[in-house]
Amino acid sequence: MRMLSMTIAQDGAGNIVIAHRIPQGQKDQHRQYYCRFCGCPLVLLNKELNTGPRFEHDTGQYPAEKLRKCTFYDGKDRENKQRKRPAKAVWS
Repeated sequence: MRMLSMTIAQDGAGNIVIAHRIPQGQKDQHRQYYCRFCGCPLVLLNKELNTGPRFEHDTGQYPAEKLRKCTFYDGKDRENKQRKRPAKAVWS
C-alpha cells in the first residue's frame, strides 16, 4: 500500500503542525502526530538528505481499509492508469 507523504499534520492537542516549522524541542520521538483526514498516526521524517522534513503514515498501526479512504492514499488504480497510458515519442 502506497501513501503519499505530507508536510502538514495535527499534534495530540489538535493543533496544525507544519513539518519544517516544528521547534527543535518538539522533534523528539515521543511526540505523536496524526493525519488531518483519516486520523492515522504519522511519523516525522527529518533526517533524509534528498528531501525536506515531512510526515508519512504509519501503515503498520492502522487498518488498511481506513487508509484507503484517506486523501493521501495513492491507490493501485492510479498506478495502473499511468502504466497503461501510451508513451508519446518526442523527436527533436
